[in-house]
Amino acid sequence: MSKISAIQLNSTNYIEDNLKVIDYQLKIAKNQGAELVLLPENCVYMGEARGQSKAIAEPLSEGGKVMNAFSELAYKNDVWLIVGSFPTIENNTTYQTLLAYNNQGECISHYHKRHLFDVTLPDESESYCESDIFSHGSEVKVVHTPMGEIGFAICYDLRFPEHFRQLVDKGAELLLLPAAFTYATGKAHWEILLRARAIENQCYILAAAQVGKHPGNRETWGHSMLVNPWGAIIDSLANGQGVVMGEWDKNLLQHQRKIFPALLHRRS
Repeated sequence: MSKISAIQLNSTNYIEDNLKVIDYQLKIAKNQGAELVLLPENCVYMGEARGQSKAIAEPLSEGGKVMNAFSELAYKNDVWLIVGSFPTIENNTTYQTLLAYNNQGECISHYHKRHLFDVTLPDESESYCESDIFSHGSEVKVVHTPMGEIGFAICYDLRFPEHFRQLVDKGAELLLLPAAFTYATGKAHWEILLRARAIENQCYILAAAQVGKHPGNRETWGHSMLVNPWGAIIDSLANGQGVVMGEWDKNLLQHQRKIFPALLHRRS
């Protein structure tokens, strides 16, 4: 059994300020016993204008000032730190990238966001085109940790159940979903989709969200949460910055998969 945490943020376009808030919230999570902490998408930068985040991208292979700061935060707080997303460059291509640091501050894995948010919302008041900035990732990622097998997704990936089923096929027991869901889409679909992904894949799912109003008049939904394999919400935070905390019980997960073997009943 492991204690895991999601941090909910209201990130701005000031990187240093956001890093200070993250450090503060990490200390709270650590003091409550967290071994793994998930940060939301765009955790250190929410720009005023579309495309600004590309300017802060750092080389994935070498890192830079911000990636070094993530490493230091993981090490000094003695936690596995999953950075929900940060722009990285690899082979002259820019990606929206999840970064996984162990408690020694080593970046042991990463995941490039596969599904990019190219959407106009139904009332046509908001329009997004992430593919103008980032390239699509191609690889489904599960990482082995001392706590168990963890599968990665970012925000818009949540709407694609086949992504999560591929994670389970690779052995995932805990699904991580950092996000910056818009207020409108979050209100309509956030909780429903999270609980569905947990139930249908018989996994825990930990979701860290952005919340509130950000530069450029963007508003995000919040409601970070931890959901168990039966779809029950263990802990959640609707509004404001703060910490979601709960236990990831592998024995419960394995017991449920044994007595209710839905994953074994699949037919292609």
